[in-house]
Formats: sequence, structure tokens, C-alpha cells
Amino acid sequence: MVHRRLLAILEELTDEDVRKFAFLVQGLDGLIPRGKLEGASRVQLAELLVRYCPGEELAVAARVLDAVPRRDLLKKFRLGRHEGAPRAEAGSPLQEQEPSVREKTGEATSRTAEGLAGTAPIQRQVSDKALMKVAKILGKNWRAIGIEYLGVAISHLEQIEEENPGNAVMRNFYMLKAWMRNEGKGATPAHLYDILTRDEVPLDQNDIEFLRSS
Repeated sequence: MVHRRLLAILEELTDEDVRKFAFLVQGLDGLIPRGKLEGASRVQLAELLVRYCPGEELAVAARVLDAVPRRDLLKKFRLGRHEGAPRAEAGSPLQEQEPSVREKTGEATSRTAEGLAGTAPIQRQVSDKALMKVAKILGKNWRAIGIEYLGVAISHLEQIEEENPGNAVMRNFYMLKAWMRNEGKGATPAHLYDILTRDEVPLDQNDIEFLRSS
């Protein structure tokens, strides 16, 4: 269903729009390997979004369409431009714009409600910068950690390894991104720290202490 809807959206794009779409997707942090996007057709773009952005395919497409810009398609296919969209790299055309007055007001109201209820704010997901630091220290045990503790399927690990030959750090990074997508809102620095500091995990706890303050 999602795949067919994505394809219907992409088929509305001109050839130039498709090239812009593929280029702009590269501004989203590590979601899709850049090599996969070069020269991708409409069908291939739809397949890549489904494959690498499970559960967020339409949100990603909406974000990119807003930047192309093809906002007419947002209206035609009833897509929201910001809901659930991933973070863009700093300085990219997809970088988050200044929040509207309505958004600012909503955030302020939310914070006030939290204070009145006496609850702590929800912790944000672990950042790509933190994931990259973890990726650099996983070492040769990355596969075992991915399967046993992060719950990443072995078939997915093999795919990641195939797509990142000779680049251990990026291989580990994409594995952590897969864990993050699987966990959703639960992929916080504290949660990742708890997983990686278990007694049986072959890592030095001091090396990932930074996650406690992320």
C-alpha cells in the first residue's frame, strides 16, 4: 500500500524533479547510502524509501517534496510536511526551518503542561553524532553485539556489510541506525547505554560513558 502510494507520488515528478528528489534525500542523516541514490529511477526511489525508512517513508517523501519544491503534491496526496520527518544535515536544503508562531506556542504550552504535571520531559533519541562515536568503538564484535543485544537481523547485517565493503565504521553506524529505527522513540542515549554496559557485552564501559550525558 505504501509502496504503491510512493510510486504514484514519484510518477507525478518530472525528470528534473526526480534528480532533485534523489539529491535532496542525501541531505538526510545516513538514511539511504548515497551510492544507491545516484541515477535511481522512480521505482528504485520508492523501493529505497520503503527499504531504508520503514514506517517513515511518506514523512521523508513529504519533507523532500517540500524542498524540491513540489508542494502541490503535498496537497494532492494529503501529506504533512513535518510530521515524523527525520533530521536533515546542517546546512542542507532540508535543514529544519524556523518554527512557526503556532509551533512555538504549542511547544511552550506542552512544556508548561509538563511542569504543572510534575513530569520530566521526554528524552530525545540518540543523535547521529553519538551513534558515530559508538560505531568507532564496536570493533570486531560488532556482528555479535548487533544480533544478540541490538536485535538486528543477520540478513540485515549481511546487507549492511555488503554495501559498506572495507568501511568498518560506516558498517557499524548503519547497524546502529537499524537498531534506532527498530526502537523508535525508545532509541534514547540512556537505553543504548544500558544495552552496551551489560556484563556480557564485550565493550569497555568507560568508552561509552558519554552516552549518559548525551
